[in-house]
Amino acid sequence: MGGGILAEQIEVGSIFCCRAHDIFFDAGFLGIRKMMKCNRVLTMCFSLLALGSTWGLSVPEVSANPITYTQTGRLTGTIGSTAFTDAAVTLTTVSDTANLVDLSSTFGSPLYKNPGLTTIDIAGVGLATFSSGTFGIYTGELGTAVVGIADLTSFNTILGMQTSTRYDGVSNFTATGPAGSSINKTYVTTSLGDLTITGRSGNGTFTAVTSAVVPEPSSLALMGLGGLGLAVRAIRRRRALVGA
Repeated sequence: MGGGILAEQIEVGSIFCCRAHDIFFDAGFLGIRKMMKCNRVLTMCFSLLALGSTWGLSVPEVSANPITYTQTGRLTGTIGSTAFTDAAVTLTTVSDTANLVDLSSTFGSPLYKNPGLTTIDIAGVGLATFSSGTFGIYTGELGTAVVGIADLTSFNTILGMQTSTRYDGVSNFTATGPAGSSINKTYVTTSLGDLTITGRSGNGTFTAVTSAVVPEPSSLALMGLGGLGLAVRAIRRRRALVGA
């Protein structure tokens, strides 16, 4: 993919440079001053291509939005050798909207998952990061609208809930209701040891918050290349007017 994008950018840059080259060699009747302008355009083309190669601007990243999912609730269990009872917990998954995977054909109903860096903060114990397996959020319909954070390999739910409306997995979203989880399941491994859940209680809250993407330097470079193409086009038009 990166090679294809690089080839396309080099091809675009080459077209602009060839046009500027033609103007330079065909513009003798425009006089020395206009020839120097064309030469400057030609130099700018090669300079821009060189900067793209030097600064690694040739492979733009996917234009998507970072998203943070947060699920709260109360759980009982152990993590490593530490037991906790009816402790307030906060699960967080940091991902990107571009990572959403459609599982509808597998489950026969609308269902999506979005893996990402997942942590659990247990009151009185501390913050742990899930370090193996694929963890993240799932959302969709399993008889009713559901959402939660789970082990996406086994689909054992660490914390989840039913919602009144189905969440699409990529928008801002908030839901509150009775929290659920897969009881007597062990999640391997976190930075504080294996997590085992033996009980749950009370309500929980699920939120999803997206953040805007800052344009990548490579995108800015492409915008500059497009502007350069417009400049070359303007020079050609002026040449045609003079020739007429």
